[in-house]
Amino acid sequence: MPTVLDLDAYRNGKNPIVPEGLSAPAPAGKTPPRISDAAIWSLDYTTFEGVVAGLLTIRTICDYHLHFNEEWKHYLLVLLDKAYSLHATDQSGDLVQETVPLKGYLAEETSPANRKEMEIAVLMLDLIARRYVRSAPACGGKGT
Repeated sequence: MPTVLDLDAYRNGKNPIVPEGLSAPAPAGKTPPRISDAAIWSLDYTTFEGVVAGLLTIRTICDYHLHFNEEWKHYLLVLLDKAYSLHATDQSGDLVQETVPLKGYLAEETSPANRKEMEIAVLMLDLIARRYVRSAPACGGKGT
């Protein structure tokens, strides 16, 4: 037999409303992400593999602190898709424009409780955007 649901209760269950300045509690059983300086600075963000490793670290941070919302997953996938397309086709370009929406989203979701980890995620995004620059292949010179 069908059940009548309150639409607001359903939405709150799917995406709980968190009061301003607070972060939602992490799901039971999850441990906070442990990110060392070596995990940030030892990666080579000029390679595709380094970008993927950095994005996985950002994913770990977001999964712990922003588990109640899935908007960040879309931004990470867009960034990964652009990095892969630059890598696979040997096109020239960078990832600066693709990191802007995710940085803005992380800035909006930063609270005193998650500030340290969010700053690490934004730092890694900056490193990815600035270092992963695919240059155009060298050509034989300009025609005159």
